[in-house]
Amino acid sequence: MLVYSAEGSGEEGSTANLWTRDSLISIREFEKDVKREDDYQKTCLAEQISEQTSTTREEVRCLPESFSSVLNIFPDLSKLETYS
Repeated sequence: MLVYSAEGSGEEGSTANLWTRDSLISIREFEKDVKREDDYQKTCLAEQISEQTSTTREEVRCLPESFSSVLNIFPDLSKLETYS
């Protein structure tokens, strides 16, 4: 579980400060890094995409449902820079 807070803000301001464009972009970039980590790839909610045989390697992929983010409310994360 990831818990976010805005740096240097008090209890009342931390939630509001998280919804700024810069904070949301930082969260997006941080979450991208987390999803690339080997440990995440090994422990996420995985789906097997090929059977393991003596000649093939078992392949899995992480299901999107395994990572729920505050950013899921935005339709296109690549456009965060344009939000005001």
